[in-house]
Amino acid sequence: DVSFLEMATETLERACDGLQVIAETSGESALSRLDEGDIDCVVSDYLMPSMDGIEFFDEVRETHSDIPFILLTAEGSEEVAAEAISAGVTDYFRKSGDADQYTVLANRITNVVQRHQAKKRAAEQERINSLVRTINKALAEATTRETVEAEVCAIIAQSDPYVFAWVGEPDPETGKVQPRVSAGLEEDYLEEILVTSRDAPTGQGPTGRAIRTEEIQVVQNIEEDPDYEPWRENARERGYQSSAAVPLVLGEMHYGTLNIYSDRPY
Repeated sequence: DVSFLEMATETLERACDGLQVIAETSGESALSRLDEGDIDCVVSDYLMPSMDGIEFFDEVRETHSDIPFILLTAEGSEEVAAEAISAGVTDYFRKSGDADQYTVLANRITNVVQRHQAKKRAAEQERINSLVRTINKALAEATTRETVEAEVCAIIAQSDPYVFAWVGEPDPETGKVQPRVSAGLEEDYLEEILVTSRDAPTGQGPTGRAIRTEEIQVVQNIEEDPDYEPWRENARERGYQSSAAVPLVLGEMHYGTLNIYSDRPY
């Protein structure tokens, strides 16, 4: 019902500053919009054409396994509410004629999104902590620098969301960064690209900048970063979407650069 959607959209946005509501008139169109990204929560009616709210929820979970999902049910629909809980929806909301129902719904949306984001942050921090612990163990057990580099690259490349890691060192005469060790999804990537430490187009990526500045350098979105043009196509073919370079420096000694790639941006 387009008129209901327009009214609900306007009322929800008035009820909560910063809430942006995108309305769709069917489950199919909502699924298509979800695939475009940038959605924090799904709010769905139960009665809809072609698929009901539970069926729509099942479709959403096929491709978006953890996005918060609130199902709207009519008053007296305890059976539907029970089915929704059994299916695993994040929350359900009984519609009513009360004037403040949209304020309550806006609060429900805000709460489930905040809980979801907090859970994601906690999981991300634990992922990082686990990776650090694993690397520290490898460092403690290694006896040579070569073993350290090989172990660290292998551990990182096997840890989601990273897919490839390598250590390289610039040639003092040519400035070309020569790979020493690598692990993960490469498919001859290092043989097909040229990375230098010089202040030139081939030295404007994270590796070249990390060598020159002795600071960690990050490209958050390979597809959009203008400085990544010399390597973009090769990176795109292998699914690299972001990259970081960590200079390996101790005092006056330079041991090269650790380069890490992820299959997601940011």
